[in-house]
Amino acid sequence: MNIRKILTIAILLLSTIFYLAANCDPEPDPVPVDPTLEPTVVGTWANSDYNDSGWPESPEGMPAKQVVSIVGSTITTSVFKNVSDTEPIGTYIGEIIEEWTDDNGARWYKTTVNVDPESTVYGLAKVSSDNLTLEGVSYFDDFPTEIDTENDGYAIMYRQTE
Repeated sequence: MNIRKILTIAILLLSTIFYLAANCDPEPDPVPVDPTLEPTVVGTWANSDYNDSGWPESPEGMPAKQVVSIVGSTITTSVFKNVSDTEPIGTYIGEIIEEWTDDNGARWYKTTVNVDPESTVYGLAKVSSDNLTLEGVSYFDDFPTEIDTENDGYAIMYRQTE
């Protein structure tokens, strides 16, 4: 092969790579979940009671909406200040440490998220057996052993199906 053919092929390959990088969605939307299927945390969850709760500036506040996706044991959560927001104010990537279904058919997740190089959040979340309610609690020092509704880190959200 002469040098002109090699350069032409290289330019075509690089052009294709740059086009794909510029036009591919780096974080595809999670696949919509049918609430009649086995419970899963994947999907969009919201609670309008958390709109304008002061989050993230205030530790007492909560994000009003979360979009969750899972690939392998990696869990990605995009968080929104208000239910109507279309752009997340943050995206967190964590790891599912353990996952199980209880005797009532609810799906449980034990997760960790490194929110910065020096802080790890330990979470325990439960998706109801009807796949419509997500409850969770998070601590900064160790894994929660139960979902305590009185804990400052407690949140409840409802599946958004539209």
